[in-house]
Amino acid sequence: MSDRFTLALRTPGLATAAAGFVAQGLLDRTPLHVVDTLGTAAGEVDNDVLLGLAFTVRGPRTGHVGVDLARLRESIVAEAPDPAREDGADRPVARWPDPDGWLARVAASPLVGTTLEAARPFYTDGRLLYTHRFASYQARLADALRERAGRPSLPIDLARLRDDLRALFVPAMGSAAAAPDWQQIAVALAALRPLTIVTGGPGTGKTTTVARMLAALWSQRAGLDGAAPLTVAIAAPTGKAAVRVKQSIADSLEGGRVRFGDARDPIVRAFLEGIGPSTLHRLLGFDPRRPTRFRHGPGTPLPHDVVVVDEASMVDLPLMAKLAQALRPDARLVLVGDPDQLVSVEAGSVLADLRGTAHPDAGFAPPVATALAEALPDCPAEALSGTRPCASPLRQSLVHLRKPYRFAAGSSGTVAPADRPVAIGEAAHAIAALSHGGAEPDEATVDRRIAEARRLLFEGDPALGYASAKRFDPTDDGLPTAESLAAAVDHYDRALDLLTGPPSDPRTDKGPEKAPAERQKEALRAFESFRVLCAHRKGPLGVEGLNRAIAEALAKRRPTFRPASGWYLGRPVLVTQNDYFVGRMNGDLGLGVWHKREPSYLFLEAGGPVWLPAARMPAHQTCFAMTIHKSQGSEFREALIVLGGRRRDNTALSPILTRELVYTALTRAKHRVAFLATDDVLDAALRKRITRASGLGALLGG
Repeated sequence: MSDRFTLALRTPGLATAAAGFVAQGLLDRTPLHVVDTLGTAAGEVDNDVLLGLAFTVRGPRTGHVGVDLARLRESIVAEAPDPAREDGADRPVARWPDPDGWLARVAASPLVGTTLEAARPFYTDGRLLYTHRFASYQARLADALRERAGRPSLPIDLARLRDDLRALFVPAMGSAAAAPDWQQIAVALAALRPLTIVTGGPGTGKTTTVARMLAALWSQRAGLDGAAPLTVAIAAPTGKAAVRVKQSIADSLEGGRVRFGDARDPIVRAFLEGIGPSTLHRLLGFDPRRPTRFRHGPGTPLPHDVVVVDEASMVDLPLMAKLAQALRPDARLVLVGDPDQLVSVEAGSVLADLRGTAHPDAGFAPPVATALAEALPDCPAEALSGTRPCASPLRQSLVHLRKPYRFAAGSSGTVAPADRPVAIGEAAHAIAALSHGGAEPDEATVDRRIAEARRLLFEGDPALGYASAKRFDPTDDGLPTAESLAAAVDHYDRALDLLTGPPSDPRTDKGPEKAPAERQKEALRAFESFRVLCAHRKGPLGVEGLNRAIAEALAKRRPTFRPASGWYLGRPVLVTQNDYFVGRMNGDLGLGVWHKREPSYLFLEAGGPVWLPAARMPAHQTCFAMTIHKSQGSEFREALIVLGGRRRDNTALSPILTRELVYTALTRAKHRVAFLATDDVLDAALRKRITRASGLGALLGG
């Protein structure tokens, strides 16, 4: 630690006490300066107390809403930087306070309150330590959701709802079912309740369920004489995710999965097509001059009757709290997402906390089960309440979709034997099951489920039509092997064939501007069918290194492929910034093409192809490879998942390699996956779970 830093702290001994934590990357200067300033003003001179408060200030920056001081040492080790990257000089040792009684000492500080009404910068609930700001966000969200979930069922036209469900779910209703149809239950629940939470893995029909849900709610409003039209907002954390919801609803309409089978069909179709998706920030009225405040809030609620939030697992605690408080009291809120995916980049794990308020096998409380049974005559109340009904208010609003539709086995006849899929859905289910039910399973269960996931992925099952996935080891120097790099280059090389034709003598090449628009669209679809998904951004096995390696390998194969620092023909790009003026959203994937003899980027939308001149592009980056975090909300036919190898000194796993990261990457692919990772890294990642310190579940009765 430098002398400059030592002199910057005024509290006697604090710089010395913090030196080891700073050297290990567990604390930095900002939280220490904050607590030093607050401690000086309040007369707090206990360095152990100030260290605990510094970790609390740091917590939201690393995703935690609060800090559990009793478990801090064991939970924070994984967030330390790679020791192999340090200069090897002697560094101070981090000296941890005794965890027994640490929270009690901190709670006695004049800086800490035990009620939110106290004007103190920190707060404790007796278990976790929070900054007052994040404790307030958590309490406001819990109050809003608990109040909304605890309301009685809304008045509806029950006979109309029954008829609509029969029409929307032909032929599922009207026939005896061995198990409840959870999509139907979700639609009925949204009609009855002001809060509906729809969770499920990839391909379980979440968006189709939302489309049918909105159709049923539209029908309820249309059946009221003189009622104003139903107003709906569909929002997501990112612009790309919002557009994907719109596209998925359009696909459901085109596939005939949302229809009443009568004269209402063209009207409800126009209604659904007329709903414009939005980011949550834009919906709430983001003001760049006041980035923590929105135009809509408790005093100026959103005007919509129904607000649907897709990809809710990506929504952080402050944003969800502000949304919940911006709703009209009579509005319906529908949260949709997969709680087993990666959580928000910012603080909180809201959807996972909501799922944790009840065991996944728990049934509805008798009053809600009875109300649902009246709307679903073929689903008796006993089947809905089950053998272990749960009285938790949030359980009465929660539906988990179980049946996957996306991943089809070759035995169904949908995939040719020579092109059999990998058992992605089944492997993902085995991984997700490790996190269900809140607490981590015992070691034997973890071993068994990981072994099952690995068997499904890497051994295949010819009898069921599943092929095996490939796994490539990195080189000893931490580089991609020639075989693993070729697996990626081959895919992109075939896409370039569609754009410019096979590699040819540049003296006879007629020029890229001669490629017709249809071939450009086919090339972009080919590029979008495969992606390299990386755990890390930097390094030879990160996004930056692999983008460079793939471009160089393609240039060696194709004399006409000339990667440059800016636009070039065949450059795949990822938009990294929303730009509403040109209609491009963070997460959009495009391809460098010639259009009207001008360097442009091609994007495919629901309404058709869109060409944007390169000079008008918002912030973007080359995207042969992208991070797994950035891939959330995207879908590819095949993917190469790059996790990497052990560190050179064989020390601890990279802190971001977790079960949720592997699950998210795996479920981006619909058909096939391959891994670039050592066997022990993959195994260790599957065993490590993201745990964020949060009290939301406890406040909601979980």
